[in-house]
Amino acid sequence: DPANPNGAQKWEEFDYELACAELCGTGHWSMRKIVKIVSEEEYEQWLSEQTSYYKSNIRGTEQDPLGRLLGYEIEERAEALLDEVESALILDDPSSVSVRLSNVFFDVGSSSLHKDSRYELDNVAAIMSDYDMTIEISGHTDSTGDPESNMLLSEARAKAVADYIIGKGIEGSRLTTIGYGDSVPADSNATVDGRQNNRRIELRITSLNL
Repeated sequence: DPANPNGAQKWEEFDYELACAELCGTGHWSMRKIVKIVSEEEYEQWLSEQTSYYKSNIRGTEQDPLGRLLGYEIEERAEALLDEVESALILDDPSSVSVRLSNVFFDVGSSSLHKDSRYELDNVAAIMSDYDMTIEISGHTDSTGDPESNMLLSEARAKAVADYIIGKGIEGSRLTTIGYGDSVPADSNATVDGRQNNRRIELRITSLNL
């Protein structure tokens, strides 16, 4: 502002806005959104704090057109699983570590594997092809329901995982299965997130031939 060179500049006080001019129909009109002009650093900070509408509202629902996993997540998980297994392999006692198979999904109250479980289990089969080891597959549930039913469900789920891996060409003698029901919780059963965390399949290396 030439009249006030030390004051705020007009562009700093001007409100930029996006406005609807009924281009999409008469049902929408006079809609406005103020556009804030910020630095690139401020924008990146704001962007990092946003929650994806897809992930928070669509993902995992019947309306989800993509399934449970995205391509980049499948690739990242394959690398992470290999790192976790190889980290256990270098220990003096590999059997002391359990590796959670985080992308193994079942229908509620069932031992039927969801189709997206194939990514995680195909990776387990590939790792077992590269390393001469035997493993134990363990199933775990939350505390919902009676303990006996939970035990049976956890055993059935562990067996379903082992059967899938065997179907990929891994000898059945290299796998054992066990169900723990709700007896070995990884989290609290008092919350929804805790119960979800307790419903899991884990892998433990029981022997390794170098």
